[in-house]
Amino acid sequence: MRHQLIEQFVNEIIRMLQLHEFFQESPQYFHWKIIENTALLHDLQAAAAATCIDNTPTMILANDWDLECDSYAIAHETIHLAQILKGDLVPIPHDGANVMWKGKKFRILNGDAEDYYSAQPWEGEAREFLNKLGAI
Repeated sequence: MRHQLIEQFVNEIIRMLQLHEFFQESPQYFHWKIIENTALLHDLQAAAAATCIDNTPTMILANDWDLECDSYAIAHETIHLAQILKGDLVPIPHDGANVMWKGKKFRILNGDAEDYYSAQPWEGEAREFLNKLGAI
């Protein structure tokens, strides 16, 4: 039941992104998954994450996520998932410190970094589209 609820929420956000012309062409991937793995998030030093696992775009949530409390974070990670689906954001396998954004390598900053949004364009885009979507 919980997985179905989150999948519906993610699919609705992706549909809203399509309405706001986030995807200018069909995404490279149509298959994605959600896993619950608090230990992995702890290793990544993240509350939630979007990445690729076994070449599949994947959203990672804590084992005890709650849609009501965590909807903003889940929406934010859904945009990262959409960026991966679109091919703009490419997690580098076995390298949790860097990602590729539109063909350029970027270092991942801690969430409290002063230039978190300006130095990481995928984060700025996620914030921009959350604002367009009404911040869920």
